[in-house]
Amino acid sequence: MPAIGVDGETLFDVTTVANTARYTAAAALDSQLASGKLSIAGDQVNTKQAIAAAEVAFGQHFEARQLGTVAELERWIADTKAPNPDFWAPIVAQYQWAMVSGKAKLTELNNERFFA
Repeated sequence: MPAIGVDGETLFDVTTVANTARYTAAAALDSQLASGKLSIAGDQVNTKQAIAAAEVAFGQHFEARQLGTVAELERWIADTKAPNPDFWAPIVAQYQWAMVSGKAKLTELNNERFFA
């Protein structure tokens, strides 16, 4: 699977297990919460910020390399899915594509409903 290069500025949503648990508990206890979509994100970061955080967390330098474009990754996914009966073959690439293309970006966060 090719790694892709982007401008590093596209924001994507990240949420820790602890944040997920916190929001889930708050939503479960909210008797006024209507059923339907509930979107939360612990933070919104771009690739450059994620790399900087990883460098701090792991105490080492990570080199960013551009190995293709979002469109090239999309083509790789299509080419991998077509002849491959293994559903899981392109899964990681599909997740990566959704994050860096902005397609998975949540647009209407409900964070403030629970924790302002």
